[in-house]
Amino acid sequence: MNDLPAWRQGDLPHAPAYNPVNLVRVIGPGAILLGLSLGAGDWLLGPAIGTWLSQAGTWFTYVPEGERDATLRMLQDLTPDARSQLFELARRLP
Repeated sequence: MNDLPAWRQGDLPHAPAYNPVNLVRVIGPGAILLGLSLGAGDWLLGPAIGTWLSQAGTWFTYVPEGERDATLRMLQDLTPDARSQLFELARRLP
């Protein structure tokens, strides 16, 4: 049962020296990706859609594939109260 090799101890590599170039190397890619996601609206729209779809339950799977984009746009345009009323109605329908 003990097929794994024994643990060995070693030294960690030294951290790179702090200077502006290394700072840009570390933060740069994350900042670029964050900027792209915020600019595209995915950062804000993604969690909201997840909340809507979890409230909607399985009725969203009945929407034909060609109409899903329009349905998501319609859900986005509704007020939170109207969206919640729609989802409550969808739960009550057989």
